[in-house]
Amino acid sequence: MASVWRRVSFCLCIQRILGGDQDTSLEPADLSNAIIIADDLSPADTVLMQHHGILAFATEYGGSTSHTAILARSLGIPAIVGLQRVHSYIQADDTVIVDGSEGIILAEPDERSLRYYQRRQSEEKRYRSALSKIKALPSLTRDGTSISLQANIEFPEDLKAVKRVGGKEIGLYRTEFLFMNRYQPPDEEEHLEAYRRVIQEAAPVTIRTLDLGADKQIVDNRQHKDSFITNPALSLRGIRLCLKEQNLFKAQLRAILRASALGEVRMMIPMVSDQSEIMQVYKIIEQLKKELRQQSIKFDPSMPIGVMVEVPAMAICSDLIAPHVDFLSIGTNDLIQYSLAADRNDQSVNYLYNPLHPAILRLIKMSLDAATQAGKPISMCGEMANDKRYVRLLLGLGLRTFSVNPESYLEVKQIINKTDMSRLAPLAVRMLDMTSQAERAELLEAINYEN
Repeated sequence: MASVWRRVSFCLCIQRILGGDQDTSLEPADLSNAIIIADDLSPADTVLMQHHGILAFATEYGGSTSHTAILARSLGIPAIVGLQRVHSYIQADDTVIVDGSEGIILAEPDERSLRYYQRRQSEEKRYRSALSKIKALPSLTRDGTSISLQANIEFPEDLKAVKRVGGKEIGLYRTEFLFMNRYQPPDEEEHLEAYRRVIQEAAPVTIRTLDLGADKQIVDNRQHKDSFITNPALSLRGIRLCLKEQNLFKAQLRAILRASALGEVRMMIPMVSDQSEIMQVYKIIEQLKKELRQQSIKFDPSMPIGVMVEVPAMAICSDLIAPHVDFLSIGTNDLIQYSLAADRNDQSVNYLYNPLHPAILRLIKMSLDAATQAGKPISMCGEMANDKRYVRLLLGLGLRTFSVNPESYLEVKQIINKTDMSRLAPLAVRMLDMTSQAERAELLEAINYEN
């Protein structure tokens, strides 16, 4: 709970910071213990919040799997997105409670509500404390199946949260933060320093190359200084942008190659839809390896290179592509939105964004089977892997490597450790043929039932 800060003040603060204006009347202390109410926030805005002591935020637009929402979870900031007409009910200087887990916001709560949420906070602390007791245990099902549990991170600083839950492996290191809130893209040395900080603390580390998406922006320095490169979901993003802007891409690839000499590093390519894109990346990497050898710069010549399975075409052709890569990782956030034609940032179609849709489950199963047949490791790093409702279903479909945010890490481990694998596969396969949403919900309940 905290007083609401006037949105206009927050926006002005961000604009000044982005513009490099240090002479601002809004110092970080002005925003501490505040809750932000806004029409929308970009991931770049969300990144700035951690430096200003902001307690929580709520936006009128956005989706629960948007990068802004994912960032909020990574930063441990309670948030509610897509809360329509929120400005109509909350005024500046109101006392507000934001319940991010239930999607509830209360303005001017009475004493009874305050006591209830204070009790909830205490219960959450006790729950997390109890969970911490399993952090040293292996991720092992009751019948002895070993499951690999990895962590997703956004920033090198996220490693503190990973260590708190006993995590050691990084299954997804998003690198977009390096490009946010600046006018010049990071150079090779800046990339390398960021990667070095992570590699020194974790192994293996899977570095995803730049994936600027529909809700992620960077400044285009070639245009007016206030212009931005925006990447609509079906346009120039991920590997498409990188192959077009190769100078941008090569600086990152050289840094990743150099980082591979410092520890166990894997490189992952996002938004692949065709094998030709992989071949183009391989060609660029071979050229960069040749340059590094000529410069006597060390790198791991056998660094694994994998791809994200997040475009439906990639999932459908996973049996054709898996033999040509070292590993695969399923990104459910985009896979779901593209398969169901439901923009994950648009709350008007949120009701269509359904991980249990048979098309999604079939694409996941298809990808898992293709990787297994090719003898290649496959993980899931999307938000579906973080959701405790789906852990057992995914285990039943054949997933053996989860990459989740630190906040979900121990909850997912606890479910894994309480699971008996013997009964899951037949139930999970049945889900693939169910067209009734009610029947799928009932079967999911049976899958999650603990006897």
